[in-house]
Amino acid sequence: MIKKRVTAQDNPALPDNPALPTEEQIRIRAYELFQFRGCVDGCAEEDWIEAESQLLSASWHESSREGSVDSPSADAVRTKP
Repeated sequence: MIKKRVTAQDNPALPDNPALPTEEQIRIRAYELFQFRGCVDGCAEEDWIEAESQLLSASWHESSREGSVDSPSADAVRTKP
């Protein structure tokens, strides 16, 4: 199940920040995570949440240091024990 990211249009309390990851960026990163796990079905929601988390973290770090951030690497993928 793919989650729709809440935007400022959906919730006026949220700032409209172009530095936030787009749905397309999250989709691409979630697919990378899926591939990293060996293309095993059944974890789409977890991949989506992890991708969004990684991209939001990268966005936050980028804005805090005002530099560019490389896309999160597959090595940063958290795995379940």
